Amino acid sequence: MTVFASSWFYLPILVDTKVGKYVMTKQILICNYKGGVGKTSTAINIADWLENQNHSVMLIDCDPNRSATKLKARGESLGFKILSQQRALSELQKKSYEYLVIDSQARPHSEELSDFADGADLVVLPMAPSIDDLDPTLEAIADLKKLGIDHYRILLSAVPPKPSREGETMRDELLSGGYRVFDSWIRRSAGIPKAALEGCAVRKLTGNYKLPGRDYARLGTEIIQFLEEEQ
Repeated sequence: MTVFASSWFYLPILVDTKVGKYVMTKQILICNYKGGVGKTSTAINIADWLENQNHSVMLIDCDPNRSATKLKARGESLGFKILSQQRALSELQKKSYEYLVIDSQARPHSEELSDFADGADLVVLPMAPSIDDLDPTLEAIADLKKLGIDHYRILLSAVPPKPSREGETMRDELLSGGYRVFDSWIRRSAGIPKAALEGCAVRKLTGNYKLPGRDYARLGTEIIQFLEEEQ
């Protein structure tokens, strides 16, 4: 493995794919200016889906609250590493990964968003379909655009079940406004907090609790497609 860069957010890291090829490590940043939008749950479940697809993945916990690190400590079923930014840099000197999923700090300032987003291949902004989540999300996107960053996608999360049309309505309004939105969304479910409490990915729960795992699988497929198209 060869590492080119002094700052870890600008890695480009070359990864041995075990087939005689080298590819660029892909960095997926999960962030929003608003807390409580499901940022850590999104990071955990994206990383878990990638790992379940036999990709090498590490989650970098940049949140001072260490939400992702604490979640893993509550369970034993996550098959990927979760490290702080400092420990991740040391780890990346020794081992290569195909994907880095970055759980940003809660409510980053615009300058901090720039530091996180510049090195990312995809910026994922989770938000519930509510006006309280909409305004800070659009503010973050405006700052991304000022930086010339357009490789972002809004992820609607905690979407109420039918007959509610809040998810469809919010997605249509965002698309009509020219914003980039995932086709997939994450349903509102008691499985999300239950998985966090048990320290596991939601797909590993039982019964109806695991249904959001299907949403994350669709999301993961979209993410892979986006990253492949950007190559």
